[in-house]
Amino acid sequence: MIMKKTFLLTGLFVFVSFITSAQKINGLSFVASKDSILTNDVSSVIDVNANYVALMPFGFIRNLSSPKIFFNTEKQWFGEREQGVIQYAKQLQKRSVKIMIKPQIWVWKGQFTGHISMHSEEQWKVLEDSYTSFILTYAKTAQTLKADILRFSKKLYSLLLIIKYKNINKTEIIKI
Repeated sequence: MIMKKTFLLTGLFVFVSFITSAQKINGLSFVASKDSILTNDVSSVIDVNANYVALMPFGFIRNLSSPKIFFNTEKQWFGEREQGVIQYAKQLQKRSVKIMIKPQIWVWKGQFTGHISMHSEEQWKVLEDSYTSFILTYAKTAQTLKADILRFSKKLYSLLLIIKYKNINKTEIIKI
């Protein structure tokens, strides 16, 4: 009988410990700006009780059949580039805000990225290489920052599958 009670109490303790240790995510998307962020910008995040922030570096495609992704260029706003993501993350992490890196593709004129399609095998190869470079840039950034979450868009899931099974070094992604 004592053994049963001990087992039940231990089980209850483990269950309660598990439930209370799971932290609720109160997150928000931190919109990139032209400049670096300051302490008061982070205070605004804390003031709304956010404990997670999504930082969204952007890559741009001219149209749905353009294979080249432009990213991390001086023409972009600071917060959309790798340098901005790093600065934002470090400022937020100083105040114990957890980070999610969520690279985004924007097609000019706001077209839906899920409709990206190439007309030739050569174009697909350029897109695969370009997207691989884009994603690995921010995966490595997330790793360096010890970001809590790295999220990829499901809109381009089929492209990720193509890349996975073609020329990419699988161990490089696994390490990230």
